[in-house]
Amino acid sequence: MGNVFDIATSRDAEVFLTAATEDQVIVWDLRTRRELRSFPAWIDLGGQRLALSPDGSVGYVGAYSRYGVAAHNVATGELIWRRKDLKRVQTLLVSPDGARLYVELEGRSAVELDTATGDNLNTLPAVKGIWESPFAPLQLRVKRSLELTNLDGSRVRSYPRESFAALHAVFGPDRLLVSEAGEFVRCFDLVTYQELWRYGSQGSHALRLGFHEGSGSFSAVMWSYEKGGSRQLVRFGDTGPVGEPEDLPGAWCHEYANRGAKLVLVGDEVDVIDV
Repeated sequence: MGNVFDIATSRDAEVFLTAATEDQVIVWDLRTRRELRSFPAWIDLGGQRLALSPDGSVGYVGAYSRYGVAAHNVATGELIWRRKDLKRVQTLLVSPDGARLYVELEGRSAVELDTATGDNLNTLPAVKGIWESPFAPLQLRVKRSLELTNLDGSRVRSYPRESFAALHAVFGPDRLLVSEAGEFVRCFDLVTYQELWRYGSQGSHALRLGFHEGSGSFSAVMWSYEKGGSRQLVRFGDTGPVGEPEDLPGAWCHEYANRGAKLVLVGDEVDVIDV
């Protein structure tokens, strides 16, 4: 399988994608953990340049250099559209309804694309990260502060940043979890907009956050960037962590799938665990 450097899941798809080379994307069955097929696509090492539509039918790949952003039919590998003008791609994110693709670009304003055509829908100046709620028309936009906004970008609430980079964010129906580099996981109430709790320890941070829609609970993949070692899965209740962390040995890529019920782990092998 090689050293996988990118992985893409989605909320409802029964497949997920990985990239272990810069010219090929592999399609996996979420249930059986078996490789289904692969297709040629240009994706550069670094960033988060692989994304998947909510239904698993379209894969989006981004490159830092000349190939730009492209959409591929996951079943056939066929190229649907390509935007070679979008250079220095760092992050791709598909909206929960599958209609919009958010593209973060180094040194340029982020852009919002129509997933069907690749055409520009909007320009997002100063945005260095964006996550969208599947439960309400809300987004978290990372600028100089953490901006909770409506879909049109109008501000609902602003939270001070505590680090140079936001690593991940995830929405529940009435709460928001945010992780920043070298900082705590913070939980915010989306009714009162107040911080409810924070979790973490010096020298560690959360690489990925998930919301399990079946149980209504959150979890995080934590890692000690100072000491190294295995990632750990931490589950959260209403006031913070619940139970003991669970070691995730040998996994260097991880993404939540199946509405937060499963965690896809990729290391020397592919594994899928129940959250």
